[in-house]
Amino acid sequence: MVTVREPMPSLESQITTTPQLSLPVADEPNGSPESKLSELELDFNALFSAGFASQREGDYRKAITCYTKAIELDSQIADAYINRGAAYESVGQIELALQDLDTALDLEPKSEAYNNRGNLYFVKCAYEQAIQDYSRALDLEPGNSGAYIYRGHALKSLGLYDRAIRDYRKALATDPDDANAHTSIGIVYSLRGEYDEAISSYDRALKLDSSDPYIFLNRGTSHFGIGDWVSAKRDFGKALELDPQYTYAYVARSLVLVKEGCFDRSIQDLNSALQLTPSYSFALAVRGSIFLEKGDLARAIRDLSKAVVLDPHNDNAYNDKGVAYERKGKLAKAIQDYDSALRIRPNEKAYVNRGIALLRLSQWDRARSDLLSARNMGIDLASVFRADHKDVATFEEEHNVDLPQDISEMLDFEEASQPAFTEESIRHMFMEIRESFPDTAFDDLPTDGAMNYKRYLYGRSPDSQ
Repeated sequence: MVTVREPMPSLESQITTTPQLSLPVADEPNGSPESKLSELELDFNALFSAGFASQREGDYRKAITCYTKAIELDSQIADAYINRGAAYESVGQIELALQDLDTALDLEPKSEAYNNRGNLYFVKCAYEQAIQDYSRALDLEPGNSGAYIYRGHALKSLGLYDRAIRDYRKALATDPDDANAHTSIGIVYSLRGEYDEAISSYDRALKLDSSDPYIFLNRGTSHFGIGDWVSAKRDFGKALELDPQYTYAYVARSLVLVKEGCFDRSIQDLNSALQLTPSYSFALAVRGSIFLEKGDLARAIRDLSKAVVLDPHNDNAYNDKGVAYERKGKLAKAIQDYDSALRIRPNEKAYVNRGIALLRLSQWDRARSDLLSARNMGIDLASVFRADHKDVATFEEEHNVDLPQDISEMLDFEEASQPAFTEESIRHMFMEIRESFPDTAFDDLPTDGAMNYKRYLYGRSPDSQ
């Protein structure tokens, strides 16, 4: 019995935040001598401005060098530490970034510093500390819609969905045209299983920004949640039109194709995903399970073996690999994989698979224990057994065993079909994609996972003054 399980996300992923920057000090007019800055201040401001420009161009190492030289000239300016901390964050030096923001806040409590330190705590999954800092940022700057958005993300990460929605709505009160806030509300509704409400929120977001593949992707998962495969596939396809490099969209669409029974087309999408992200363990696991369903046991074992090396906690991949080995007649390897799956997470499918394998070895007590565990967890033993075996008599003949009467009665009920990929199993698949996605895949995205930086740069740029 094939068991593929996957997510229906919250789609924002391992991410980096967009920091809030302090502006370069504007040049003073060439008027009275009293208005001229000292030579030291001019040097500091020139270095600060060079750091800011480098930061905006993405040259974070150069920005760090400029800010460091500026701090050597004057170590009492909070803005230099704020911006250097943001540059450190951008190159992944989180602890140095935290040190700079702590120093900045010791010098001067500023909204930007609290906002950026909240981002760092968010990246570290220290959500309570992040919420405290976003709250302080909002005390100092009540109109900071970005802080509302990020505080909402932190609240959502703690499962505080109602409070998260309130923060997203406060962001909308500040900026009614913020598609990100509508998308974030949709994510929370999706997490709660309120897919119709989620779709309405994504519709509002798309009216404001129809160029963001991330929104289409989220709406597609909600369409999937209500069983609207056509709309889900259309949304995933639109996401790929907007961004042909969107690995997740290929995987998401592949799951719809599995639901429709289009295994070959599903494999094509998974191939595309793996060309973009070869280490994507979940895509390997799904493709391996489809090969298993198609009877291509060698390819199934190859993909599933790679998947468990990349993600040793994927119990479903172990379970499916066990099925493949069992179908090849390698019972010892199959049972080892079922053992691994059950060590990770006791689950009814691994119990029933191991139980049936043990029946073939005439290990009645162990088999009986596994089958009873599976039945107590709610599985329909007869349906599962008959999905791979015609009936008890056929099983006994094929494997030259004589089942005990009580086990035979557990398995020999009225025949019922059990598809390998059920609606429930695929919905579970979607719920795990975010956790299965490689940590580096979203390094260029803001915390909400959106694709367009411009809308989420909370600092003021020089040309906005």
